[in-house]
Amino acid sequence: MASHLANIFGTEQDRVNCSFYYKLTEKELQEGFDAVYEDLYCELAKFGHLLELHVCDNVGDHLIGNVYARYEWETEAQAAVDSCNERWYAGM
Repeated sequence: MASHLANIFGTEQDRVNCSFYYKLTEKELQEGFDAVYEDLYCELAKFGHLLELHVCDNVGDHLIGNVYARYEWETEAQAAVDSCNERWYAGM
């Protein structure tokens, strides 16, 4: 038991010591997701005709995950990849 607690201390699995656990209401979480989605869409649309934008389901209790964008042309997609790889999103 002690080794299990030591392994999860401060992680999402630790409901007592994780700084993110139960800190947001469902409404706040949805509003945060909507804001991130809108920011992502606006940023990625700068590079061309954005056909699809998918945000994968999160398995964690706070927002962390993957985003997939599909463009009409490969050159547009490459420009987006190059730009996103040169900086961090939202200052992180």
